[in-house]
Amino acid sequence: MNRDWLLTSALILPLAGCILSKDVGDSPADSDGPDPTVADTEDPSEGETGGSDLPLVCELNPAYACATPPPPCDDEWCGGPLSGLDADGCPRLTCSGDSSCPSGYTCVTLGDWGACDASSTFCEEFEGVCSCGGTADCSPYVSYCVEDEIAPPAVCHTFTDQASCLEAGCSAFFMAPRIETGDESPDECSCGELVPTCVWFPNGEPNADDAYHPYVRFDDEAGDDLLLFPAIFEEPPLGWRACSDVDWYPACACAQGLNCDD
Repeated sequence: MNRDWLLTSALILPLAGCILSKDVGDSPADSDGPDPTVADTEDPSEGETGGSDLPLVCELNPAYACATPPPPCDDEWCGGPLSGLDADGCPRLTCSGDSSCPSGYTCVTLGDWGACDASSTFCEEFEGVCSCGGTADCSPYVSYCVEDEIAPPAVCHTFTDQASCLEAGCSAFFMAPRIETGDESPDECSCGELVPTCVWFPNGEPNADDAYHPYVRFDDEAGDDLLLFPAIFEEPPLGWRACSDVDWYPACACAQGLNCDD
């Protein structure tokens, strides 16, 4: 998996390419503060279309000033709780707190889950095709209005005790060994302290076996956490990636052969 992306300052690509979204686990760019570009969240049915006379196709987001609908978005990322696109391929509204989202939506900050996205995006109509693009940065301060039914109930990884974790609506709590690696030798690792770990699964409790498996969470503020989870989950918790899916992360190779029960 390549961690490099968007090498130009701004670009326009077809919406189906989903460049508005940034996969969890990609390294966020440095940022000095909150994203200054927050969408107007007044009733979109009464809003303007960014100075265009075109009708609103993506009705929730007036910034989508195109007469044609977005192409079908068959990427598995579209519609996810950290995606900049909803399930219909429409760009989601940006926000600054739940009060700035329409009723039925929760404001989700990407950096809370180790993700990031372009700090400024746009959509334009050209020869009957609507294309969307964004600036080449990747800011963890970008926040999107996400449907309540698929939005995480809380920033689950911030809870350090089981009662608070489960009361907040998160899915599971366990003590996971931290995998320690050398700064200069990421291919060498060892078992470290037990870390209180609260997680949330987007689609409910997943199927899992009882084999220990390392998972990595990327965090621009606190650094990368590499923990040994008590199971291999068919679908990982939000914000975490199984080492078997991110073999480009150098410490994963060592961690997959580690046994912290010894």
